[in-house]
Amino acid sequence: MTASVSLPIIDFQPMLDADADAAARKAVAQQIDAACRQYGFFYLVHHGIPAELQEAMRKQATQFFNRSPEEKVQYSKYGTVRGYHNYTNQAKLDENLQHEVLAIVQPLGHHRNGRPIGDDASTANADVFGPLMEIADRALRTTIEQYRAAIMQLGRHMLAVIAGELGATEFDFEWLRDPFCTIRMNYYPTCEAVDRAHEVGLKAHTDVGMLTFLDQDTHVTSLQIQVEDANGDSTWRTVEPVPGSLIVNLGDMMVPWSNGQYRSAMHRVIHPHKTNRHSIATFFDPRFDAMVPTLKETMPAGEAPRYPPGCYGDTVLGKIKDFYALSAKPDATV
Repeated sequence: MTASVSLPIIDFQPMLDADADAAARKAVAQQIDAACRQYGFFYLVHHGIPAELQEAMRKQATQFFNRSPEEKVQYSKYGTVRGYHNYTNQAKLDENLQHEVLAIVQPLGHHRNGRPIGDDASTANADVFGPLMEIADRALRTTIEQYRAAIMQLGRHMLAVIAGELGATEFDFEWLRDPFCTIRMNYYPTCEAVDRAHEVGLKAHTDVGMLTFLDQDTHVTSLQIQVEDANGDSTWRTVEPVPGSLIVNLGDMMVPWSNGQYRSAMHRVIHPHKTNRHSIATFFDPRFDAMVPTLKETMPAGEAPRYPPGCYGDTVLGKIKDFYALSAKPDATV
């Protein structure tokens, strides 16, 4: 059995309390900064997302995945990224993708349709992620919209705190004025067969953007992250659920933004359990066509940044094609 990791549990309440003193807020900011440096993962409690909204999202996710295959497949006509996908036992993609997902990806019409920045970029191009997903279920659509808005507010606040700890005196980043926010509802089915207990529900990967906020079931432990042991060797550790918390992890873009001070940790889901698992991952990322430069306050005087600035859209499209082993043709819709 894989040992668990003791991730920091950070209480965000002082950041939301107008009456909290400066010392309390500074203590929270320092805890977040330390977690970003050591793990790139931490628990966040008293985060400001209403408990009833979290419960409503969980309820909607459960109800969706309990629908018949015929009903769910109606959401599977929106390309590789958007909509419903059932990866269970689809060895043609990857034998280690054992889950179902409903991905709500916003339109890219205001992000040059996902095309890299350049002279040929045009809002007239088709959305690189394919057709938009139509959510006919009003309760599902409304709950998703409310939850996305709440996470967007939390994401902005969290990045402002992090930027402050990295030395920034202003928080008005051009690339964050129109953030790209994606929600993935995940379902991991039961695994009764002993000979399949080693199978992975979601293969090892890092997230590509800035911040991920994960709400997961509390009755089962399946998430694992890669950490360094005392000898500097990488090892897998389970992340135990903490009721009422969100798990926050850093994406790849946080590494160059912090000039290498923060880490984006490898993680995966192994679900060899006789009960199912639901999780809701919300990705708070830069505007799709934005260049994300290194925060100038992280660079020593006279030194150049350790990483060249990169376009978030280019990075995410490359990661998607690699993760799902898709065609590398530059004009392919993903």
